[in-house]
Amino acid sequence: MFDRQVHYIAVPIGMNLKNTSIFQGLVHVSGDSEEANIYATQKMLAKEEESLILQLHSLGYERIFENCWLPINYDNYDRSSLVSSLFKEIAGNYDQLVTKEKNIGCYEYLYSIAKKKKQINRSRTLDFGCGTGLILQANFVMELEVLVGSDICVQMSQIAELKGIKIISSSSFTARCHENFDIILVSYVMHYGLNLITFMNLVNFLSSGGILVANFHKDIQLEKIIEFVNTINDSSFTHSVSPSPYGSVLEILKISDKSILC
Repeated sequence: MFDRQVHYIAVPIGMNLKNTSIFQGLVHVSGDSEEANIYATQKMLAKEEESLILQLHSLGYERIFENCWLPINYDNYDRSSLVSSLFKEIAGNYDQLVTKEKNIGCYEYLYSIAKKKKQINRSRTLDFGCGTGLILQANFVMELEVLVGSDICVQMSQIAELKGIKIISSSSFTARCHENFDIILVSYVMHYGLNLITFMNLVNFLSSGGILVANFHKDIQLEKIIEFVNTINDSSFTHSVSPSPYGSVLEILKISDKSILC
């Protein structure tokens, strides 16, 4: 990864940066989205460029990964749409932007938990939020019976598909369940935000004895997802949270054939 990179900033439609000091250093790089405008810094800057970080923090922005920024809170706005717009713009050079070693290390960590704690011998695996398919570089991939990916960004999932990952549409997570997986890995995804319906349907993709393992970058969105977990109210699912080098890790184990919504 390069020491200096362009920073990307997602600006929801209706939010105006033109009257801020930061605007002069930005260039508009996308305008075909109904959800957001994506801006980039005109110059390549250090990841920890202090003046830029201070300005973005003062505007209520947080770094969601590497050099990409989202507003922390934006009233009446669907965060997932904002994320999708951002990743649509950076899909083509995502593999150059991301710290691969850290992401692959997280996959390895989550899989080690899943392998140890799942109650089934099969290993049909879903990579939820698969991005461009970095999971293929993890050592455990050869152990998997089946590997399926899904991503909110069509452009990212198309790249993953070209690399050999079978893709299911993200619309599957807003419809009734029709697949079952023994392992669901959610690596560096939860901090982008999920709605309740998507979360419940994701859990329902678990087979009997299967496990979902997810990390929470900087513990962002952890409280919200735990609230979702607590609405399950079904003894066939158990969960736990533990610390890790990749943020808190949530484990959800399905111990029977019952389901929540299906």
